[in-house]
Amino acid sequence: MSKASATSRETSVFSQNRAMLGYVAPFLTYVGFMAVEHGLGISSLWAYGLRLAAVVVVLVLFSRPYLSFRPSMAVASIGIGIAVFCIWIGPDLLFGYRH
Repeated sequence: MSKASATSRETSVFSQNRAMLGYVAPFLTYVGFMAVEHGLGISSLWAYGLRLAAVVVVLVLFSRPYLSFRPSMAVASIGIGIAVFCIWIGPDLLFGYRH
């Protein structure tokens, strides 16, 4: 195996790990803060703000290259959003089980 091939493979593995970190780190930060809040008994008023700030910082640091704010399939996204809303809210309107 050539040195260039090994370097290319190492770069590929690094970029895959970096991409995985961009998706996993915000979730782990969110769950980790929930565990710390529960363990320390932090007030919910402060906990939400701290959790939000921490996740935003992690998103900016690790996930920014992987986030796109351009809609790729706008009509499908809107349709799925309406379907999920109907499935989620529909039973409550039909059966009124929360009232």
